[in-house]
This record gives sequence, structure tokens and C-alpha cells, in this order.
Amino acid sequence: MNGMKIYGLLAGVCLLAQSCYFSEEDIFDQSSAQRAMASVEECQTALKSASNGWLMAYYPGSEGPVYGGYNLIAKFDGEKVQLSGEMATPNYVAGAVAESLYKVSSFQGTELSFDGYNEVIHHFCEPNSFYDPGYQGDYEFIFRTVSADRIELTGKKYGNTVVMTRLPDGFDGKTYLEAVSALATDAAYARFDVQVNGKILTTFVENGHAFTLSQMDNTGEINETIIPFIYTDKGIQLADTLRYGGVEMTSFSWDSKAITYTCMDNGVDAKLILNVPEDFKKYIGNYMLQTTNNAAIACSLEAKRLGSTYSLKLNRKGVDLELVFTYNANTGCIDLMSQVVAITGSDTYYFYPGYGSNFFPYPGVGFIGELQKDTPMTIGFTYNNNNPSVNTILLLYERSDGWYLLDSFANPVLIKQG
Repeated sequence: MNGMKIYGLLAGVCLLAQSCYFSEEDIFDQSSAQRAMASVEECQTALKSASNGWLMAYYPGSEGPVYGGYNLIAKFDGEKVQLSGEMATPNYVAGAVAESLYKVSSFQGTELSFDGYNEVIHHFCEPNSFYDPGYQGDYEFIFRTVSADRIELTGKKYGNTVVMTRLPDGFDGKTYLEAVSALATDAAYARFDVQVNGKILTTFVENGHAFTLSQMDNTGEINETIIPFIYTDKGIQLADTLRYGGVEMTSFSWDSKAITYTCMDNGVDAKLILNVPEDFKKYIGNYMLQTTNNAAIACSLEAKRLGSTYSLKLNRKGVDLELVFTYNANTGCIDLMSQVVAITGSDTYYFYPGYGSNFFPYPGVGFIGELQKDTPMTIGFTYNNNNPSVNTILLLYERSDGWYLLDSFANPVLIKQG
């Protein structure tokens, strides 16, 4: 049995606490309604006072920041907010500005609500499907602390933590978010060895914006520690100080050529160095893709990102496609998640899991690989959202009048050749 604990920001704060403070004379001289109105005005004024906006460190998740943190920038004018973020979606390009309504009100304390739909933040708040709650993000928050340069918020539904820092005049938010997004893509490797004072101590498994450290206790139980972080334009910042190997670590710079993170804390000799599992290499090679609705297809898996991803290229009906498989360090096998598989002059092609004419166009859904046989190596796939009916790789493209099917592979199995 696996135990799990969260290492980092914990949202165990009472949601009924008032956040904006006043002198004792004010408290006794004003009614509760007057104090509530004054608090709303103070918090609204603080939001608007940042002429270049606020950098928001947003940590979604209902059980603490298990998904890590994400950078958003918000600029408030008293009625509308301009939001931009590091995460691209099918409908949003990283760094772009999306405008919507917001409000500051008094209910359970002084609240900030992003009540007008905005892709930048509501992407974190929407479930991926009936079986998958998604990031479990908040869009309604309680003000916790307010100062000229820093505001802290706690989510009403899931207790998400948000720390807002005033951006200086002249700061180029779009360039910063684009740089963060690019670094996150460049550094998306699966495993890193933790080196302290020249000695390898353990291995971190990266999952999105968090590392997982697995350790066996004296009873033989494997316990997982989640170490959330947020990307910067130079590397990563841990959500909380990591104490390990006799040192304390909080921030790391990224070296793309060395594929290494280097700790930036004074006096600390620590690095996170790419770890390429031996199992990763065994999946490289030639395969037959067998399905129940198509003839067998000869194909090959090639390393795309060392230790992390593979490329499988196909041509279907004249369209060159690339399916990117991910090495799963937890299972020691390969997975296929929803993704863009081709872009032509007029169309974008997607892989989404489905069955029949039903499909699930969401990020993070797909098929988990399972090694069914060693000789010849045979890999089967199971949908990752507990619906056994979903058994088909659907290759789709969208036009103004709806979705169209390019091809499909039902019950896919990869069999290694040679």
C-alpha cells in the first residue's frame, strides 16, 4: 500500500477569517456592515493600485498543491481583469491576455471572485470528465493578507493557495510567461538524480510541476512525498524549503545543455541531474501496431526526449502524423495521452481517446501502457479514466461545422519486431 504526504504549501486555513485589518478605534466606531464595506474598498483599491498588474503563483489541488504551481498575471481596473498565464490550452496561447469580469465582495470574509469566464484561470477549475476532476482549482478566494506589494488568497472550495506579488513598472509580462512556458517544455524530463555534495542520494520522478520522492519505511511500506514547485524564467522555485541530505534547498537554475538543475541557495552544493532509466531504452525499436478495426501497421518508436518521450510516425490518408508516447517511471512502461498529432496548412489533427462516435477532447486523458508479454515484447493499452468502453485511438480534426474522423485504431497493441 502506498502512503502519500504533501511537502509544501498546505491549505489548512480557516475560511472564515477576515483579512483586511483596521485599528481598534475603527472596529469599535463602525458597524459590521461598515467594516465589511471598508474592507471591500481597501482590497479593491489594493488590486487596482498595481499599474502593471500582479504576478500570481497559483497552486491548484484539493489535497494541497499536488499539481505544483502555475504563473498567472492579473491586472485589475475595478470591474474587469486582464489575465494571462504560462499554460497553453487548445483555446489559449501562453502569454496572451484574456479579459473578463471580476468582483470584490463581502460574504465569508472579503472575497475575490473571477466570476466572468476566463480560460486562463477557469481551465484549472473544470473537470476533464465525469471520472476526472481535473486540477481542482478555485476561482473564488478569501483575502488573507493585503499589503502594497503582496496579497495572499485562499480558495473557497478547495483551499487553493495564491500568492500575488506586485509587478514593477516596465516588467514585460508576456515575455516572462513565454519564457516560463518554454523552459517548462524544455525541462520536461521524467527523472532526476539528486546529488548533494557530489554524492547521488536518491531520484526524483517529475510529474508536471511537482517531483515525487518514494521511500520505503521500516515496515516495507512505500511512502511518497510530493515536492511541488513553480517554474520561473530561469528554473524552478520549490513551494517550500526542501530539507534533504543535510542541506536546505528552495530554488534551482536550469541548464538545458547539461540537462541539469543547479541549486541557487547560498552555500548549497546540490544538483538535479537527468536520470535515464534502463527500461526507457528497451522500448526503442520496430513494431507492428495491431488493432481490431484496421490492418496491422509497421511502425517504429524512436527516442524523442531522452528518458521521457518517444516518437511514432505514421502517414494516414496522406497526412503525416506523429504520436508522442511518454515513458511512465511508475509503471516502467509507455503511455499515450491526448495531443496534437499534426498541423497542416488548413487543419489541426488531434489524438483523443474514445469509442464508436464518442470521444473525450480533454488534456491528460489517454491510454496507460501495460507490458503483456516479454517475448516478443507486447504492449496493451487501457484508458486512464476508469471507463472500459473507451478503447480506441481516434485521429480527429475540427472544422467550423464539427469534428471529422481521419482514422481510428480500436484495441491497439504494439508488438516489437526482431
